[in-house]
Amino acid sequence: MNTRKFVLLISILIILEVLLFPAERKPARPMKELINPDSPSHVPVPYPQSRKDIIVDLKFGLKRLYATNQDEQLISAPKTSKGAFIDLLRDDPDINIHEIVKVKNRIAAHSKGYTFLITLTDQSGSSIGRVAMDACGLIRCTAKPYNSVKIKPLKNREEILDNLSNYINNSGTKKIIKFMERIAFRSSIGNVLFPVWEVVLDDDSTYYVDYHSKVYMLSKKEKFSRNTDLSLLQRKRADQIERVVVDSVNDEILYLKPLLKLSNIRK
Repeated sequence: MNTRKFVLLISILIILEVLLFPAERKPARPMKELINPDSPSHVPVPYPQSRKDIIVDLKFGLKRLYATNQDEQLISAPKTSKGAFIDLLRDDPDINIHEIVKVKNRIAAHSKGYTFLITLTDQSGSSIGRVAMDACGLIRCTAKPYNSVKIKPLKNREEILDNLSNYINNSGTKKIIKFMERIAFRSSIGNVLFPVWEVVLDDDSTYYVDYHSKVYMLSKKEKFSRNTDLSLLQRKRADQIERVVVDSVNDEILYLKPLLKLSNIRK
């Protein structure tokens, strides 16, 4: 997927999300809604934990979305054609459910501390789509590439650390990883479908590695409030190259400085 199409997809995703950052986290869906077959929020397995239960909710959600034509990604191909997500409901699907990972949530409009990110692959094992599922089991959104261009697979912990080593000077004291995890902001740097890796070192320096393997360093944090003019902040920071990202769960504004590879700096 080229950069323009990727940015377009992310922009659509952000627009479809809630446009205002709520001051408090949205409450979890009541269990009575989730277990009521007549409720639009009904799922077979509320708050699934196992891969098996997540897949049960996924297929139930795809069937409901396809039937009501609420998601263009699901109706992008006729029922008789191959490649649409609805293919998962057939007896002999041409796409497979591959990796299911938990993504930590930094978006207050989402009701729980995490979402599930489900990767779909074709018969060759290439990644062809993703589904983001709320912790309660409801499908939140989907991503499917344009013109059969494959979506790059999620990078694992080892790949992220290997890439990060190209940006951090390890001379002298050895860097020790304090913790690292996938994070979803409401940002093109990282969201529920294309999460960013957050890596915190033992000296509390914090780095973010995005979908395109770009690396950012956290330069500072500020408290976020309803009176904060985010568009103004972003315009001001545009001249300084820094990116402005909101962590609405912790009510913080993060200032991220893009880094260059050490080899480029030496040149």
